[in-house]
Amino acid sequence: MGYLVLNPNPQDYFLVDADFTYLWNNIENRFEVAAGERMDEGTYALFWRIGVNLLEEDRLKLEFQPVYWKLMDEGNYLISGGATYKLTSDITLRGLYSHDANTEDNRFVLQVYFYHKL
Repeated sequence: MGYLVLNPNPQDYFLVDADFTYLWNNIENRFEVAAGERMDEGTYALFWRIGVNLLEEDRLKLEFQPVYWKLMDEGNYLISGGATYKLTSDITLRGLYSHDANTEDNRFVLQVYFYHKL
């Protein structure tokens, strides 16, 4: 099917992760940090997502999301921005533009979330 397997052998990882959310009025801040080792070399990742809730019942959210990670001796960052809209109480739409610095890859992602009470 055209998949490229970089390394078919299992690799040892050890990571510790923490996340933190800070909500203030209509602004959401979400932070996450992971640090540890991969194949006896230091590795870490930093994630931040900030969103501004708009409209009644926070139906529209504008978001910005930078991510940086370092795996062994190679670092990379990903910058994303987009919008989330609650169509109904069960259906949410999310559109996101993303840019990968290492590969110069640009993509647009459209997601549909369906929530239903069990």
